[in-house]
Amino acid sequence: MQIRLSIAARQKIKVQVAEYDGTAAENRYCEWCADLFTADRRDYFIVCNAYSLYGVCFPAKGITTAQKFTDAFISELKAALDHAGLSSLFETYIAGNNTHTTFCKTYDLHVRAGMNRLKEYITYDIESDASKEKVYDSIAGFITTTFGGVNNYSTPLELFTNDKMKLPADPQPPVIKKADLPVQAIQFSLELNDFPQKLTRRFIIKDDVKMTTLGYAILSMIKAAGGHLFTFEVTQTEFHSEFTQRVSKSPFLKNTDPTELSYDMLEASSPATIIELPDPYGDTFGNMKTIDARKIKVGKAFESPDTRCLFTYDFGDNWEFTLKAEKHITADDLSKVRPVRILEGENYGIIDDCGGTGGLEHLIATFKKHSGQEYKDLKEWLGRDTFDFSEFSVEEANECLKGDMKMYKESYEDEAW
Repeated sequence: MQIRLSIAARQKIKVQVAEYDGTAAENRYCEWCADLFTADRRDYFIVCNAYSLYGVCFPAKGITTAQKFTDAFISELKAALDHAGLSSLFETYIAGNNTHTTFCKTYDLHVRAGMNRLKEYITYDIESDASKEKVYDSIAGFITTTFGGVNNYSTPLELFTNDKMKLPADPQPPVIKKADLPVQAIQFSLELNDFPQKLTRRFIIKDDVKMTTLGYAILSMIKAAGGHLFTFEVTQTEFHSEFTQRVSKSPFLKNTDPTELSYDMLEASSPATIIELPDPYGDTFGNMKTIDARKIKVGKAFESPDTRCLFTYDFGDNWEFTLKAEKHITADDLSKVRPVRILEGENYGIIDDCGGTGGLEHLIATFKKHSGQEYKDLKEWLGRDTFDFSEFSVEEANECLKGDMKMYKESYEDEAW
């Protein structure tokens, strides 16, 4: 078995390593990469297969030698494969090949990039007190395009059980430059709830940015002034699968498509996670699990297909939007500098402090009349003579994104409330 160690990993177990010379292991199940990371103030090892990214995570406490590391890794890998129903795979391809382990000094960039993203997922699970089995499932179900070919969306478990894994290992796995890795993104739709006219946006955003970045992008898209709290109430589809099954069997709802149920019904059926910036006044959402939006990435929050989310801005006016993750895509035009791009939209946006959807509807009607004392008062308050709610330009909205998002970040994170 061959394990390529990061600097942190080899320092932890104090092992003598050699430069990786490209020598192949006996089979692809015997080539692994290991790294060390910190979660919840404790150190953990993550060890992933070099060809599939399938792997395990385990505490690093007390593991200070190569033998202890190897024993812990093999034990954890066996437990993970038993959990996945793949005990026979372990016995056939791994158990007999772990009598001698070679430690190498470096590992490929495409493996490192995948492992770095996996560490983010695992950190979230660990800090949420997830079970060991949940961590196994997070690694096994991680969606990746850096393995198995570009635009070939697969999970580590799918690749690990692929027949290609039974082939001899490559003499020298190809090294992929960071610039050549596909930019992974998620396409979202956004729509204002409880409003007679459509207020929608469709956009794409890099999946490795923080949820705060998504929040600031949405505020820019809806023309919010900022300064009010905002929150994401995320509900994973898997949680309400049992509820939708009950709906399909109900004599009262037998002709109802469970996927078209109102957000309120789905929310009532399943536990939600609140993702937000910490409230400076310490307010909480009862017993709901709350996560700091600065500490979780978009890809982790929306890793499950068709994840439902309620985005709320300003708990006074109570602007509520349905946010849906439509699909995972690659988007090479996105970058660290410009992580978001608006694809399309309908109508202007919101008006801060106008009284929510009811106030906005009244404001639109008043400006249409274009006369009367109320119009004069609103015109003076808004600072404009006309207001066309149908006004929207994708080009202008995209031009405003970068500057707006910087302004929101300074307002919400860099300045005291």
